Amino acid sequence: MTDSAKETAEKVLDLKSEDPATVIWFSKMVAEQGEHTAAIEALDIHVKKYPTNITPKIHLAEMHLNAGDVDTAKLVLERILILDGISPEDYRLCAKLYQRIDEYHLALDCFESAYITIQKTHPETGSCVDVRIEIVDLHMKMGNFDRAIDELKTQINKTPEDISLHILLSDVLSHINRCEDALASLEKVKKLIDEQLGTKVD
Repeated sequence: MTDSAKETAEKVLDLKSEDPATVIWFSKMVAEQGEHTAAIEALDIHVKKYPTNITPKIHLAEMHLNAGDVDTAKLVLERILILDGISPEDYRLCAKLYQRIDEYHLALDCFESAYITIQKTHPETGSCVDVRIEIVDLHMKMGNFDRAIDELKTQINKTPEDISLHILLSDVLSHINRCEDALASLEKVKKLIDEQLGTKVD
């Protein structure tokens, strides 16, 4: 980044320092140039001035993590998760940061909180399925294959027409050598495609 470009970015930040999106934009831009200290300082100033803005705090944790300061990143995340009004997307962002440092149980807690929040506020959206899949993927990483299967079956019962869930279930079953069950799941996929297209699938 040239000095003039950085100066322009700093002027934009000064003009819109109350705007979370602007602060996040600035921090990402300077961090990409290797200026992690400047990125952290911008976010730190904002979150102290506007403590109810949760998303910038998550990005602050991310910047500390990118700078190699895992302990501070974890401390910021811990402080975030005791706050009220955390959105499902913010929970998911926290979960992904915890995954980066192999804190899988804490990541799972965040994903579960995201799912519960969506169920309470917008149960009709596809985000429920997306978060459930993230939970399944995490259980797979943790070696909890039976739990992954249970999670998938629970979601399939709620959205039985979702072909991607049946395919994922087949993949999980194949991974643990339950080949007959995996084939049965694929048969359901063929049936669903047949129903949705109105044609016979060979």
